[in-house]
Amino acid sequence: QTTGKTNTITVAKGLSAGTHTITVTKDTEAGIGYLEMVGFRCASLAALPAKPKRKLEFIGDSITCGAESDLSVAPCGTGEWFDRHNAYSSYGMATARRLNAQVHLSSRSGIGLMHSCCDMKQVMPDVWNTLDLETPARKWDTRRYQPDALMICLGQNDGEQDPQAFDVAYIAFLKTLRAAYPKTQIVCLTSPMGSENLRTYQKNALTRIVANRKSAGDSRVSTYVFSRGYNAGCGGHPDTADHAKIAAELSNYLKTTLKW
Repeated sequence: QTTGKTNTITVAKGLSAGTHTITVTKDTEAGIGYLEMVGFRCASLAALPAKPKRKLEFIGDSITCGAESDLSVAPCGTGEWFDRHNAYSSYGMATARRLNAQVHLSSRSGIGLMHSCCDMKQVMPDVWNTLDLETPARKWDTRRYQPDALMICLGQNDGEQDPQAFDVAYIAFLKTLRAAYPKTQIVCLTSPMGSENLRTYQKNALTRIVANRKSAGDSRVSTYVFSRGYNAGCGGHPDTADHAKIAAELSNYLKTTLKW
């Protein structure tokens, strides 16, 4: 963890001679602290390895952020809630590593499709392409990153909304995403931490929604229903071991769907 405004972090000691690769990940989500990489102190910098050709994106809430998953620093009920964030071990990043793909996480804790928790006024369709949540006018240029597959994991914070209203909101969001990503496979996910009732509600809703898009001529939309709930972390969230299991499920599905 960083401890002050400016930090010098020793990444490793006693490395053998040669070239080594360092991966730097900000484990907390965008709204929690600002991080700037000033530079490295090392003998020399080698050229960066080529980026993977495959590209993934994940749109979601605290689950996708990796929130409340890492109990190694602060067990449940201790420290700050964001101490337990671990984006690196989140199911999205773990899936990308399994499939040798680039990955973007577009996620915020508490956010929903049509209803967010914790008095949050924003919902994901309003901010999914925003660079800075405090400055909504700053938009990300989606042309810079066109994913092969986009996973949507929303609905945990919405709960069981009126089915018709939920369908209308989800379909409208899918139309927005399709305009930005004309060739992307869009996969609508059930919540990995949802109760049995919520997962059943979502399964039924996503089945209707995907059928609607296919009947409208969009064949690149599908749904994936997780085999069970994953709740070993704090507040019913998945822990890091759960995230690895979620990634294993999803990776197998994507390998088949994308023929990877």
